[in-house]
Amino acid sequence: MKKLYFLIVFTLIFSLGINAQSQIIFDKQDILTFLIRYDQGQSNIKNQIFRKIAQGYSKPIANVSLTFSFKQHRQILKRSNRLEFIVNISDVRITGDNMYRDFNVGETLVPKKISFSLQWLKANQVISNYTFNDVNVTGTNVELVHMTVTDTINSDNYKIKLLNKVFDYTVQNKQEFDNKAIMIDEYYDENLNARNRLRHINRINANRDYLSHLENLNELYRLRDTANSAEVYVNTVKQKDLFRFLPLNTYDPAGLKNKLNQITNKAQVLKDVCNDLIANFDQIYYERGIEMLARHNPGQADFYFNKSIEINPGFTPSHFQLARLYYNSGYIDKALNKLFQIRGMNPDTETKIQTVELARGIYNDFLLNAGEMNNNGRYDDAIGTLTKAAQICRDFPEVRCRQNMDIEMSRAIKGKYLLILNTADINFRNNNLTEAERIINDAINFAHQNRDFITDDSGIKNKILTLYNRYIERGNKLTYNKKYNQSINEYDNAARICNGYQQINCSDALAKGFYKARSGIYYSYLNNAEKSFRSGQNEDAEIFADKAITYRKKYDLKQSTKEDRLFLDIKQAIYNNVIAEGKKLSASGRFQDALDSYNRAAKIQSEFSIRKNLKLDTYINTAAENLVLEIITQGKNKVKVNDLQIARQLYNDSKILSEKYGVENNPKVYQAKTELKKLIFKRECINAQNAYDEIVNQAFDLVNSQKYIEADKKLDIALNHAKKYAQCEIDTKKAATKKDYIYPAVKYLNDIGTVQNYLQRKNYKSAVGTYISAERYYEVQKINEYGIKHIALFDFIQKSYSDFIIYSTGYYTHNKDYDKALDLLRELSRRQTKSKYTKEMQTVLATDMATKDFNTDPKGNYKTYIVKYTGGNSFFKYFKKAYKKQWKNLN
Repeated sequence: MKKLYFLIVFTLIFSLGINAQSQIIFDKQDILTFLIRYDQGQSNIKNQIFRKIAQGYSKPIANVSLTFSFKQHRQILKRSNRLEFIVNISDVRITGDNMYRDFNVGETLVPKKISFSLQWLKANQVISNYTFNDVNVTGTNVELVHMTVTDTINSDNYKIKLLNKVFDYTVQNKQEFDNKAIMIDEYYDENLNARNRLRHINRINANRDYLSHLENLNELYRLRDTANSAEVYVNTVKQKDLFRFLPLNTYDPAGLKNKLNQITNKAQVLKDVCNDLIANFDQIYYERGIEMLARHNPGQADFYFNKSIEINPGFTPSHFQLARLYYNSGYIDKALNKLFQIRGMNPDTETKIQTVELARGIYNDFLLNAGEMNNNGRYDDAIGTLTKAAQICRDFPEVRCRQNMDIEMSRAIKGKYLLILNTADINFRNNNLTEAERIINDAINFAHQNRDFITDDSGIKNKILTLYNRYIERGNKLTYNKKYNQSINEYDNAARICNGYQQINCSDALAKGFYKARSGIYYSYLNNAEKSFRSGQNEDAEIFADKAITYRKKYDLKQSTKEDRLFLDIKQAIYNNVIAEGKKLSASGRFQDALDSYNRAAKIQSEFSIRKNLKLDTYINTAAENLVLEIITQGKNKVKVNDLQIARQLYNDSKILSEKYGVENNPKVYQAKTELKKLIFKRECINAQNAYDEIVNQAFDLVNSQKYIEADKKLDIALNHAKKYAQCEIDTKKAATKKDYIYPAVKYLNDIGTVQNYLQRKNYKSAVGTYISAERYYEVQKINEYGIKHIALFDFIQKSYSDFIIYSTGYYTHNKDYDKALDLLRELSRRQTKSKYTKEMQTVLATDMATKDFNTDPKGNYKTYIVKYTGGNSFFKYFKKAYKKQWKNLN
């Protein structure tokens, strides 16, 4: 491969210098045939393919052979002292055992790789040998060799030979053959599936009369699904690759297509019969239901009528038969619901008449039943029955509403109203006021809903007044027993009654009850406060006293004469206790807790008229001084372990605390704070210097690794870091000097980066201009001394995007560097770029080159030039056309 790579590079370099005219000095065509057989004892791709072919032919693998034939065309073109060797093969064919299970697979059996030696001879004397390995063979017209050498002998008696040809099968050969074999295997598998499907569908009786008398009509759905499944199967098979890539239209050895067509036809007939019968299910089930009624089998009739409706919810005859069936079976409500349902539909005339007659019969039954219910005191049942009757004559205009319906409704409503009021009296007697209130509300709502029949409210008003007075009576009894919170609840109930019902007003008795109960709660709080104080539980005493005062003020109660004195005594005791507690805490070194206790005492002292402790301020200052010194000590310890964030926070805390308590000028505090501040500053500068040195060292390492852009960024970070800590006077000379030293390399690399950005944005003009500037800068500044290699513009373009190569073709054409422009087009051809994308570039280049060649050699043959430039490559079709046209125009 290294030798092949050298030859390609050799060819590219020397092709640029080829002169403008070529002479064909050797031209030879041969038809070659090779026999390909199984390699005994080897496990290669060819043998794997041959094993599969042998299985398809059912014969020994040693007997399998292929004949590989093609036309070979060898040429030598001479241009000045340059020779161009060209070898093409065409009309590639495979014959012999090229079938697999009756299908031709020859197109997959052409070897994809060829290795050979090219021999250059003068007469019969060998001048040189060249080795070519693994040349791609794709398609029926393949260029095997296209190379240029220097003619040092200067003779016309040259020829070339291809020797030691070795054809190899590749993974691509194996994949293409396997794919074709899989499709063929799948073809025979599907043929077997289709045969089984066809047998199954042929066993189904698709006669319409037979299917219409099936006992279970749902079987038709299953049969239709079977037909649909068969059609889906056929469509699925026809979408498979085997239908697209096997020539089944002209060659179908197993008759798969015929089987699929028979399945489709059988399935369509079955589906049409099933669809027709399913469309008439409602009528079929209805007729079966009528038959069951005639046989006195209401259960089965109900089943079939419901099946009819399930199929067609708008089939009103089945709805009516169900209504009549329900009525005859005693399910009046279900029958009535069915009638209302039919009324909302669009029934036929006969069904409509039958529906009205059944509704009239039910209406008359309801009126008779309601009278009997009223006579027996079943007022709720009567109201429900009469409501349904009213709905019948309202929704069925043909059924006229009768006067005795309103008479019976009045009897039922008034009877129920009296029953409700009597139930309230029973609950009063049982002292169940909550239930009595609920029943009274029910009576009010019932009277409101039936205002047309109930016009006298005196009965309900008396019940509400009784309820109100009974709540007050219960509250007074609870107050007497000193159950003040419970009595408040009863008074609240009474207040809710008098405020919520317009029939009564709130009385003085309720207001007196509230005041007496609330005063009881107030004195209970005071008594609890006094008991806690006498037993030394000052905190509890304070809570009870605060509750008493708050409760009194909330309800504007009369103040007790002992309230103020008791409250101040409690505060004085708490004041003395917290000062004593602060002294204990301070003595044990718990200065923050001591200070909290002293602050609480100071707050009590400022808010209430109590006996003051004259030493409280001294206690506070001493505790604050000790606390500040303790915080500063913690800060110094944090500096020692280089935790400057916490150290600074502790310094700020000590400063705030000392100012808050006025100890900032205390000599001990002032000196300690000053020392901490200096320690923090010193440590910050040490850290800043260390960080700076670390960043600079990283930058120098990057410079040594020739990572100049990253190094430059690191140096900027270091210099900005030093600027941030200017008070530490960090020496930046070393970093600044290094930054100046690498500036040329950084600028060059940034320019190349700018070129890449232009390419990404498809700004190819700016990309080329910037690259050329960078190229000049590289030479002037001697960037190579930084260990940076520069790629020439042409080489850079040749390795770049295809779009950029297309643009650059125009660039070199514009600058009359035609050889490079042509080489870029050849690169696009090697990349298999579609020639239509280069049409404009080919046209312009061909026109310019034809003009140049014509001016140099007006008697030359333009065809020779075209062959020289394009090598017969179809990619250059626009070049050929434009070159020929321009040459003729110049003639």
